[in-house]
Amino acid sequence: MCTNHKVPSVHLQAILIASDCNPKWLAKHLPSLASSRKVPLIFVKDKRGGSLRLGELVKLKTAIAIGVKARGNAINEIVEGILCGNETNPDTDCQI
Repeated sequence: MCTNHKVPSVHLQAILIASDCNPKWLAKHLPSLASSRKVPLIFVKDKRGGSLRLGELVKLKTAIAIGVKARGNAINEIVEGILCGNETNPDTDCQI
């Protein structure tokens, strides 16, 4: 059954991408997609691996990318701090 209902778009504050994504083509399209939607990208690199850190956030083993919805909660405050240049964790390197 096909319907022509338009799905409402969700406003994202940022997209977190694991810098150790392998194979790289899995996340290759995300920078251009984020640019077209005017959403900043944050590349997460960690000693243990960015994909492991992102996976911890969503209770999975690993994650390639996570979209952070703009809602005004604690995670949004942390992302805002990173976007403003305030490092929140010296062991994790975030590149915008």
